[in-house]
Amino acid sequence: MRATLSALVERDALSHKAVHGNDDAERRLTSEELSDLAVDLWYLPADRVAGGTVVVTMEDEEAVEAALDELSFPGASDLMREWRRDAVRAAYEYLHDRHSATDADFVEEVYPTQPAGYATGEAWWDCVAPRLAELPDVESDDGEWRVDT
Repeated sequence: MRATLSALVERDALSHKAVHGNDDAERRLTSEELSDLAVDLWYLPADRVAGGTVVVTMEDEEAVEAALDELSFPGASDLMREWRRDAVRAAYEYLHDRHSATDADFVEEVYPTQPAGYATGEAWWDCVAPRLAELPDVESDDGEWRVDT
């Protein structure tokens, strides 16, 4: 989710601000204590809501690539990390084409063509699933995955 929001900020579709707060007016906090209380806020810039209508669009492919760029991938080499990035992209494309899938569907259908250096589908899914969940419009609930297209 954070990657998607960051991509929208880069495209000036959203603004971002870290807000620091203190609900105890009697106590002055140190700068370290204040940064511990920081909250990230994402909001629409005033010029985007001035007309009363807000339309935020982003090409799916661009949003997915931006989100993938924000993710970190395990691996001993750049090549291995790229394989794992490709595996997450393939899982997203599979879900996008089907609109819904189960954990088992990904392991049965995507893992064999994109093993990303993993010896088992379970290990592969442990890498792919949390990263897939970070991609735009992807939702999961108890092993059921959906993408809103």
